[in-house]
This record gives sequence, C-alpha cells and structure tokens, in this order.
Amino acid sequence: MRSQVAAERVRGVFKLFPLLLLPLLLLLLAPAAARAALTPVGAPGEFTAPLILNTFDLGSTNGISWTSPAISTNSASHYNGPLPSPSRFLRCSGPLTLTFSQPTTQVGMWFGRDDSGLYPQFDVTLEAFAAGSSLGSVTTAANMNYDVDQFIGFISTDELDSVVVTYSVPSYMVIVDDVYFAEPIRPPPPPDPDPNDAFAVNFISDARSVTGYDSLCEFDGGCTTQNDLEVPASPYAAFNVSTVGGGYQNSGFDATGFWGTGQTDAGSWVGAGFSQVWDSTSELTVEFEVTTPATLTLIVGPNIYNANIELVEETFPLFSAVGSNTDITHEDVLYPGRTYTLTANTLLGRWNFDLDIEEQVTALPALDDAGKSALFLALIAAASLALARRPTALARARARGARSSRR
Repeated sequence: MRSQVAAERVRGVFKLFPLLLLPLLLLLLAPAAARAALTPVGAPGEFTAPLILNTFDLGSTNGISWTSPAISTNSASHYNGPLPSPSRFLRCSGPLTLTFSQPTTQVGMWFGRDDSGLYPQFDVTLEAFAAGSSLGSVTTAANMNYDVDQFIGFISTDELDSVVVTYSVPSYMVIVDDVYFAEPIRPPPPPDPDPNDAFAVNFISDARSVTGYDSLCEFDGGCTTQNDLEVPASPYAAFNVSTVGGGYQNSGFDATGFWGTGQTDAGSWVGAGFSQVWDSTSELTVEFEVTTPATLTLIVGPNIYNANIELVEETFPLFSAVGSNTDITHEDVLYPGRTYTLTANTLLGRWNFDLDIEEQVTALPALDDAGKSALFLALIAAASLALARRPTALARARARGARSSRR
C-alpha cells in the first residue's frame, strides 16, 4: 500500500514537470537586459547634436559636476603641455567621474599626460552610466606623446547621467580638457491655458538675503564679534544694504522684470597685536511666470570668482554662468503654465544681472518673389469673385421694374 502511494506521488511530480519546465526554459531563453549602443566618436565634428562645451575656465561648471579629488586647475606642476583651450584643465588622480545636470546622449573630451617616460603603453576607456548602471564603454589607445591631443567620445542610443574616464595603468593622473556633451532636450511647451489672457509677468515668490560676520581679537584682550542678517522689508521691495564682512546687495523689481547686484568677501588678517576674520553671503531667488508666450532677455556680468547665476524652467536648466569676466546676454522664450526660477549667489565674489521680459510678437513671414506673385493673383481672384457676385445697376433696375409691375 505504501509503495502504491509513493508511486502515485512520483507520477504526480512527473506530471507537473512539463509545467515547471516551460517557465524555466522561457527564463533561460529570454534575452539579457539590452545595453545602450555606443558609437565611438574621434573628433568633435563627428557629433550630430547641438553641443555644450566646458573648457574649465574660471571654475565654470556649465552643466557638469565632479567630486574630489578632481579639480579644475592651471597648475604647471601637474601638466605643462599644450591644451586644446589654454590655460585651465581638469585633473584627477585615478578614475575621473563627470556627472551631468541633465541626461545627455553624446559625450566626448580631449585627454593627455600619456608619456612613455611616466607609464607603459595603456588604453583609455570612457564608460557611460545611467542611475548607477553601466550602459557600455568605448576605448582608445593612448599615443604616449604627453600632449592633450587625443579625443575620446561616443553617441549613445540611451540617455546617460554620468561618465567615468579610466587609464589602464595602476597609478595615473587623468588630464582632460574641452568636454563636449549634447544639449539636453527642452520639454515641449504646454498648451496655453487661456490664449485670450493679457500679457503680464506674475511674481510668485522672492527670497533675498545678505549676511555678514566679523570677529576682531586683541592679543592682550577679548574678541569683538558682529553678525548681520539683512532681508527686504517686504516681498518685491527695493533692497539696498551692506553688512559687516563685505556683504552687499542692491536688487529690485518692475512690472516686467527685475535686477540685482550682490557682493561678498571672506578672509583673515593678523596685524600688530590683533587678528581679524570676516566672511559674508549675498543670495537671491525669484520665482515667476508669464500669462502669454514671452521673450526673456538676461544680461549677466561681469561676475567674478565663485559667483553663480542660474535660470531654470521647472527643473530644466535654461542658463547658468559662473565667474564670467565679460557680459553675457541670454535670450529665451517663456511659456504660460510653467514656473521659472532665477538664483544668484556667491560666498566669495560678485554677481550682477538684469532680466527683462516682453510679450512675444509673432512676426509675419517675409514673402519672396513667388510669394508676392501668389498673393497678388489671390487678391485679383478675390476681387473678381466679389464683382461677379455683386448685382449690376441694370440688374437692380430690372428687379425694381419687375416688382413694380407685380403691384
């Protein structure tokens, strides 16, 4: 009896085996998760999209961030050879990670410090990542001539958010310059909620402040410390104030724009019998929206040191500037239904901007000779049709006579 029960159980397992085998086979035969297809690029001219260029001048991030130990520098002690855009570059001991503020699909850069006197022959790899997962990589052999004169890059079928540059030697110094990456794709504008709205700029919020700190210590006595925090008396009010420690801001609004200048300082000093430490901040954030499609003109600069100005549409960056020695003019189109934010800040430097918004006027397209001829013929045709439909004086007289005879 027991043997019959055992046999039945075995037969039951074998009956279920095909049902269990099918999902297992499907799992084994299923394709692995697809990686992005990366097309190698050997020069900037091979890219197919509008590009953003970061030359690392004056500490500008320009849509790219990097973490320690990577640093933007012009130190000749680490590299004193030719550069594609003198005189600053990015260097890093070991793998170099670059993170983009917005997803991109095309990345490339010049690299160097590949000297046969420093290293044996090696390869350079540029690997793409999205959310921490590798999308693939491209590799090229270093020409071992020390100069920053070789380009490595790719075009990806998928979006990525960071890349890692690796030299295939145990201990090395990465030197890169002129990093190119495809401009992020701006989201399409939303439908105009009310096309009949009158043009206006609506300010949603503003947050402005200037802080200051100063401490003066006598060697034979105590310390005198001052702390300042200044904010506008009311939203969108004119704001012109200075604090200890070198803090300063002058900002204000009108109906279709706003402007501002901010400055800060930081440092220390040891004199005869005393020491002094000071620092300050000057920050501005303004949110606004428009009621109709509008044209924005933003004039920035000159900014110095670590001053930063950024314009964002929702979460999409439209403009950023860090440490420009000259004026920068940026023009853009704004859309109703979206929130725009301009920020300006510095811990050591000076920022300056003027932002103006105007109603967007749709211009009629200019007509070429063919267009003018077509318009002329259309006007003649329209006039002829109107004349054909208009009763002549004789026809009107006959109609009146017919009505009189019927009476």
